[in-house]
Amino acid sequence: MNHRFWKPGRIAAVSLVALLALGGFVVSTAVLSVKEINIEEVFSEETAEIAAGENAEDYANKVRALSGLQLGQAMLLVSEAGIKKGVESDPQLLFRGVTVEYPSTVKVLFERRVPVAYIPLNDGILLIDCDGLVISKSDSIPLDAPMISEVEIPQAYQARNTDLTADSSLSAVKRSIDILREMRKQKLSLTVSELICTDLVNMYLITQDGMTVKLGDPNDMEQKITLLAATLPHLPEANGSFGILDVTALNKADYINPDAVETFGLE
Repeated sequence: MNHRFWKPGRIAAVSLVALLALGGFVVSTAVLSVKEINIEEVFSEETAEIAAGENAEDYANKVRALSGLQLGQAMLLVSEAGIKKGVESDPQLLFRGVTVEYPSTVKVLFERRVPVAYIPLNDGILLIDCDGLVISKSDSIPLDAPMISEVEIPQAYQARNTDLTADSSLSAVKRSIDILREMRKQKLSLTVSELICTDLVNMYLITQDGMTVKLGDPNDMEQKITLLAATLPHLPEANGSFGILDVTALNKADYINPDAVETFGLE
């Protein structure tokens, strides 16, 4: 039987290497510490115009706090998973990455989940993002976001990040999101207060000024929104309130008010 014995010199050498490695780690963590934390907001094509500049500093401070990053902490201990978990503990924030820039800078990227519509519930409202995903339940109606009306959302679909466009029984949500997406794509500056899309043949939107726009079925929505945008500058007000604008014919729009019917065509 062979026996291997560690000589004292070998033990000392191994111990010295271990101590040097430990010392190097301690020195590196002490020297390579976080001295600068940069928080940067990124914007998707869908939400750039909605969120840009709005309470930017407040959101940056919130992300900084939720990230858990501290000045003076070791750069080697910066955890991407930990930062993501902290930032996304707020349902209105999305973590978009972290960059560790040696020797001492950490940059966190985030994006806001901007509600583009809401759905009323018996116990509050459901905030919806531009992809038709649930952001959260809330008690406050978001500014300038329209209501998707006449839609009942089962309890099972009210959880955060639920895709309301994936279920055919909630197709009115998808149709509403598609309309809003087309309006943003064409940069149509029209503030919508309500979308009624439960009837597949007769879809409507109502503006904050009180005008009703008849959109008909979901087909040719790009042309209908183009016609809507072209017609808006020519519409008169009738007795201080708007009437009904029908854009279902695609090449002409009929505007009906209490006094008359006017027709506007695309050139």
